[in-house]
Amino acid sequence: MNRALSAVRVLGLAWLIPLQVVAIAVYRSGTFSVEEGYSPAEQALGSESFILCIPLVALAAAIAANKLDRSGFLDRPLARPPLLTLGMPLLGIFVPSAVMAVAAQAFSLRNASDVSVSFILLLTPVLWAGASTLFGWLVGAKLPLKFAAPLSVLVPYAIVGFPPAMDPAWMQHTIGMSTLCCGVSEVPSWRPLLAAFLLAGGASLAMWVAITRRLTRSIAAIAITGIIIPALMAGFSAIVAMPLGYQATSPRDGNLLSCKDFGVEVCYWPEHAFEVESSEPEIRAVIEVARTNGLLVPDRLVELPEDKAQWPAAPLLIRENDSPVEVQRKVAWAMMPIPSVECQEKMASSGMGESSLTYVAGSEVLAVWLGEAVGNPLPSDIISPDVPDIVDGISGDTDGGAGRLREAQELVTSCSVDRAVL
Repeated sequence: MNRALSAVRVLGLAWLIPLQVVAIAVYRSGTFSVEEGYSPAEQALGSESFILCIPLVALAAAIAANKLDRSGFLDRPLARPPLLTLGMPLLGIFVPSAVMAVAAQAFSLRNASDVSVSFILLLTPVLWAGASTLFGWLVGAKLPLKFAAPLSVLVPYAIVGFPPAMDPAWMQHTIGMSTLCCGVSEVPSWRPLLAAFLLAGGASLAMWVAITRRLTRSIAAIAITGIIIPALMAGFSAIVAMPLGYQATSPRDGNLLSCKDFGVEVCYWPEHAFEVESSEPEIRAVIEVARTNGLLVPDRLVELPEDKAQWPAAPLLIRENDSPVEVQRKVAWAMMPIPSVECQEKMASSGMGESSLTYVAGSEVLAVWLGEAVGNPLPSDIISPDVPDIVDGISGDTDGGAGRLREAQELVTSCSVDRAVL
């Protein structure tokens, strides 16, 4: 008996951890973080990489429970509370797995430029490691190993592996490990963690009741603790996750933005300080030419998504591999106001009116025109074929085309869908 218990206690360290290392490596070989170098994005990748380990946790627990069942240990009356009796063998599976879940995230964080730990991301795979341990133990104790082993692998994988491909989108977040987290202007939402806690916690409660059989004399107690409460927790998990879209994120605190004057206020996240500050000459050159020619210039260029940076602010996302010409193009593109949501709806209802084309094509025309005015033309391979002809056409105006470009900017700002100037 002691030999059986000892074998179970070291089971997690004997083969579980090496297999988990391989599973994490396989998962990471085909995935990348949403925002390279950003702590929450790198940690999220580490958290998600544990998905393939969840079935291994359940398999280890199933083998351990089956071993003890064949030894006769599980059929004996429990002299101590089940938590004390079964605690050590269960912890022998759970603890190494929880450590591996944390280690996978720590490994990912080595790529972060400024390490900060999100407990939302940290705890979610640990919750599922616990639930999978209990599920594997349950099927291993109740079924022959030839049935328990495949069942312990397939069911946990179906629970944590399939939701990322499910619709509606909120179903993807009930497990808390598929957050598509995070762009540099985002942080993890608390909802996936709470949803996972409710779903995994309810399942764990039901499985613990089934494993211990402590309440077999009270059918009502079994129904309440093993069925009703877990079902309610699963329902609340769905309610918590329902407000989420495809990305389970919240806006990052805007007070963390750093701002400098490059001819216009430019604000960026600390992770991209080097890239933005190195691009100061290109930013200043475009801003100066735009102002000199009387074009509309935003009050602020800010590293936020388009739907978060409304005119007179404009989005500017500069990345590590951007060439000076690409930076110039991005700054020039930011000179064209982005239509408001109401304006976009108006454009759509008018059959994608000419102002919608003024914004889409006009942004590119403006970028090409400013590139030539700065003295650093954009390469032909990154612009649409008809844009150079449009630029040549307006350049014949007495003001070189600046007036029509200014009017195109104003058309988008005023949401005039009945005419175009380009």
